[in-house]
Amino acid sequence: PCYFFLLSDNQISNDGCEYLLGTLDSNTTVSYVDLSGNPIDGHLMDEVEVINSSRKNSTANLSPPTISTAQTIREESNIDLSKPPMYEVPEESDKELAKRQAVMTVMRDTSIPWPEKNKRIIELQQQYYVPKDQNEEPAQPQAANVPGKGNNIAGLIDRVSDNEQKLVKIELDGQDMDREDETALFDALAHNSRVTSLSLVNCRITNEGAAELIETLRQNSTLMHINLEDNQITSNAALDFIAVLKEHNKTVQHLDLKDNKVRSGLLLQLNKILEKRRPGYVEPEPIVAAMVATTSYAQVAPVTTALTMTDVENVSGNHKSRSRSKKSGKLKPRRGDRQK
Repeated sequence: PCYFFLLSDNQISNDGCEYLLGTLDSNTTVSYVDLSGNPIDGHLMDEVEVINSSRKNSTANLSPPTISTAQTIREESNIDLSKPPMYEVPEESDKELAKRQAVMTVMRDTSIPWPEKNKRIIELQQQYYVPKDQNEEPAQPQAANVPGKGNNIAGLIDRVSDNEQKLVKIELDGQDMDREDETALFDALAHNSRVTSLSLVNCRITNEGAAELIETLRQNSTLMHINLEDNQITSNAALDFIAVLKEHNKTVQHLDLKDNKVRSGLLLQLNKILEKRRPGYVEPEPIVAAMVATTSYAQVAPVTTALTMTDVENVSGNHKSRSRSKKSGKLKPRRGDRQK
């Protein structure tokens, strides 16, 4: 297994760092990541350091490897680097080469935000798909196993649009929905008042589909349970979900984004917002504030009145008796000392 990622002094941006952080949430093998020397904001570097510190004990006996130079390799072995070994590399087809070139063009374009890059790369992979087996046919979307008007997604969308009374739960887990199906389903849900549960686990939903569902939540007031596990949603979309749930939607009680490219901190923040809406939730009592509020003046007064007027006079008398003479600057003797 790979324990260390040494990626210092490259051109990794904030988007690339966020993508890596989201991947590390599901990968517990990597224990050390070095992103120093990259144009990354300080708060993201702090998250990287937290991960490095939390996983330090898992590889206590290991240390980050040193990068060997060609000279070191030549000295430690008998390998002649002037004649590197040749390996047979399978020849790529014209379609595969075109796909590689198109993907690299997208990756190098710094004007495109990372979510849009991710979307375009997925589209290119589908556009230039080459089966490993020449007899292999591209996988066809499976029909949704939902009873009603036709055993397919189109029939289900019609039922949602008709606001069918008995349709309160939708499960399309594992269905390879295209973008038209996603758009039609989310548009139908925006005006539906029956469906309370929606499960779209492993449906290859990207940030674009998530944005349409977020717009649906601005209008829908029936959905309470939404499961979007194991999709292609990133932290940017998770932030939009948090915003719409705070400002527009007060109905949703469960929204699961596990196994997406979302940072664990955002998942915790999302759960903290929704847990207050669930039945049986009890607001924790502010213990410290309650103790301060119940402290009365009568409890504080004895402390402030501990010094009586007699004590004050005694202190004042002692201070005056030991005052200095203006002429000599010496301490004046006490009255008792004069008598003696």
